[in-house]
Amino acid sequence: MNCKVKALMIINDEVQYELFKNYFKESEKVVADIKKFDGETAYQYIKEEGGNYNIVILDIGLPKRDGLSIINELYKEDIKNKYILISEYNTTCLKKITNIIPTIEAVFISPKYLKDIETVIINSASQEQVIETPDEIEIKTIISKQLHKLGMPAHIKGYQYIREGIFQMFTNGTKVNKITKDLYPLIAGMYDTTPSRVERAIRHSIEVSWSRGDYEVMESIFGNSVDFERSKPTNSEFISSVADAILLETKLKCSKQVNYN
Repeated sequence: MNCKVKALMIINDEVQYELFKNYFKESEKVVADIKKFDGETAYQYIKEEGGNYNIVILDIGLPKRDGLSIINELYKEDIKNKYILISEYNTTCLKKITNIIPTIEAVFISPKYLKDIETVIINSASQEQVIETPDEIEIKTIISKQLHKLGMPAHIKGYQYIREGIFQMFTNGTKVNKITKDLYPLIAGMYDTTPSRVERAIRHSIEVSWSRGDYEVMESIFGNSVDFERSKPTNSEFISSVADAILLETKLKCSKQVNYN
């Protein structure tokens, strides 16, 4: 299980962007998702996707909207990511901000202290669950095992569609949040078919498996969301519930393994 700290880094300057990218691609403990955004785009992205990261590294000098105002606005909206602020200027005044907004872990002059930035990133996640980063083969193996426990035959067409749907929900989250609008067309494109055929095949697979699966596993995944005697889960309920269960399982495994001391 590959357990690392996942950090979102929003850097506007081209030179700094390359420095961060080259440094963190060698890191054994940090997965860096480095973006070149202006302030408005950064604000929207953190608001929508920030929960997928352990910490956000934010350039204070972003165009259109500075990093500090972004953090302040998100904090008022009760979106409380952990942050490291990057500034090219003297940080004496900026450091006082950490006493005002507690989610700011540190302020650095970039790009001089990349090693120290890495240390703060790692330490910020040492007391919490670290976001898990298994590879594609590992994820799909976990999904296949879960579908087997749920009684789904691997030879029917919908099995592949469901496995891919769960994989996409697991890895892309809100980007495929809408099953009909986003997920069916995505899977249809992968398998050279139509969204309606994907929907029907998935529904058929759920119907086939519903009376064959391990009841305890089914109950642990679907809980009270489905009346087992009266109805089967919808396609959306099935895919999202299994994806959530696998995400929780891998996070718990990772939190038990991680040790940065």
